[in-house]
Amino acid sequence: MTDPKERGVLSQVAERGIATERILEALRAVDRRLFVPAELEAAAYEDVTLTLPGGVVMPRLFVTATWLEALAPEAGDRILLVGADSGYLLTVLARLGAEVYAVTGDDGYARLAESVIEASGGTRVHVRVGAPEEGWPDAAPFDKILVTHEFRAMPESLIAQLREGGRALMPIGPDWSHIYLERVEKNGDGSFRTEYLGARNLIAHPRFLPRIEPETTPESDIIAAVAAEARPFDGIDGFDIDAFLDRVGDARVVLLGEASHGTSEFYRMRAAITRALVERKGFSIVGFEADWPDMERVNAYVTGASEVPPAIPFRRFPRWMWRNGEFLEFVEWARARNAERAKSVSLYGLDLYGMENAVAHVLDFLERRDPALAAMAREHYSCISPYLREPADYGKLVLSERIESCEREITEMLLELLREREMLNHTDAYFHAVRNASAIVDAERYYKVMYYGSADSWNLRDMHMFGALQSLLAFHGGHAKAVVWAHNSHVGNAVATEMFARGEINIGHLAREAFGPRAYAVGFGTHTGTVAAADDWGGPMRVKTVRPSLPGSYERLCHETGISAFTLPLREGLASEGLRAALSEPKLERAIGVIYRPDTERQSHYFQSALPSQFDELIWFDETKAVEALDAEAGLPALEPAHPFATVDE
Repeated sequence: MTDPKERGVLSQVAERGIATERILEALRAVDRRLFVPAELEAAAYEDVTLTLPGGVVMPRLFVTATWLEALAPEAGDRILLVGADSGYLLTVLARLGAEVYAVTGDDGYARLAESVIEASGGTRVHVRVGAPEEGWPDAAPFDKILVTHEFRAMPESLIAQLREGGRALMPIGPDWSHIYLERVEKNGDGSFRTEYLGARNLIAHPRFLPRIEPETTPESDIIAAVAAEARPFDGIDGFDIDAFLDRVGDARVVLLGEASHGTSEFYRMRAAITRALVERKGFSIVGFEADWPDMERVNAYVTGASEVPPAIPFRRFPRWMWRNGEFLEFVEWARARNAERAKSVSLYGLDLYGMENAVAHVLDFLERRDPALAAMAREHYSCISPYLREPADYGKLVLSERIESCEREITEMLLELLREREMLNHTDAYFHAVRNASAIVDAERYYKVMYYGSADSWNLRDMHMFGALQSLLAFHGGHAKAVVWAHNSHVGNAVATEMFARGEINIGHLAREAFGPRAYAVGFGTHTGTVAAADDWGGPMRVKTVRPSLPGSYERLCHETGISAFTLPLREGLASEGLRAALSEPKLERAIGVIYRPDTERQSHYFQSALPSQFDELIWFDETKAVEALDAEAGLPALEPAHPFATVDE
């Protein structure tokens, strides 16, 4: 095993509770890349679920390991596998010394599985086509039965094929978002003992569960229902902001999403809504999916602060996400607003990237107040300083045990700042210093786990962003209200998407749990147009054509209404029961981040969701265009030297 990502994911599987060495050894021995098409090989050891050609689902590695641990296969076991995956699970079971009988309802898939297993060296594996619930009676009884086909309860016809003392395992649940494991053991007297092993989700008992309806409504009826309740508008200036503010009501947190990180209409609409919330509803905090130290420099500009942080903001990938004409226009509005009414609005970054700028800001703050403490900070941060420009390299080196983790040193610096709060005064500058130090601590942890591509790194990041939001609300006082700009995948309630089935949470879920109905989440969507995005992480920005949305997606339903722009209230009491029920039948939803890969769009950019439980409202633009990036090549606007966007790089 030479691939560091492969090593990292398998190490993480062990760290997360998979203790049987035989299972870990089998997972190490069978290469997952052999079981996916060439275009998905790079994702084989990501901690994600893969949908293969023909709709076959390959569970993420940790889920597969969890199943095997609960099933406890032994050498010589005869195992019935119902609903085969790519052939990977069959081969792993065979590697564990079992004789495997796999039943699938797809003849084409059965042939594919047999050829893949043969090519990978699998033996003692049998595949047949048949109804999954029938199993393989002629080969019964079985020592173990593993069911991966979707059933709502363990079929009795399968249980009957279990030998006395045997064990059956099946992931079941009311919907794809709330799966738990049911393990059935057959006693010597023929009776059964059933055990529920629990969901694999981070939040065990969320207060707000999604509404999931069976898929029974004809698509034409859903389109008609959306068209009937959609509220069209002609251009952003034609959006009925009065009605929107009425729907927001007494919300303390308004979360404004986006379906990409590079669409002009999303930025301009969020800016228009935020202006109204500040001017007419008294919102004073705007938090962005941006680095804290970078947005600190912007906030100093818009508030006229006397102390200006030293670092240049938004100089790392993806620059265009905040260095664009649309956001610049909003920044200038915020500065003008504060000139009229002091501290009317403040802008903050909630994210944990940007360690280099965060360290620079902490040191700058301490140099101004306590040079001795600044010297201590330099000593604490010296451990990680060589990697501040490329923190992902730090994570790789720690993972490979080539260097020691710096977690203790940087955590001690945060604690030292907190201990000295009286001496340093709890001012705006001190608050920023503490938040920067906190971002450094969480970023160090993030870069150690992000290389696995797991739910752990996602959750760490979103919990950090939500913690930053809570700190801002507390710092500004009990009546403070905040707007959040972040991607749909961060602000929509994760419980209503397949993210939750992967063990992922997000800001939207945490806000709903913390603020209940006083959190109002708005999603955004588009059918086609252009978008600013890169081909790969760290690559150059390109203006790319957005493919027309896929049939069966929420985006295609909205497109089929024929309305070019509309908003659609979804919250209970704001939308009809019929519309909410129809849209609660799970559909695909598109998410484009800073990377857009049209050639693998279904795999890379779509996920399942139940829209009315994910968002309180959806704002739709049928055709959109890319943001106007600000860079030297395109020509920078005339800005004063002190402007945070005046310099692209040092």
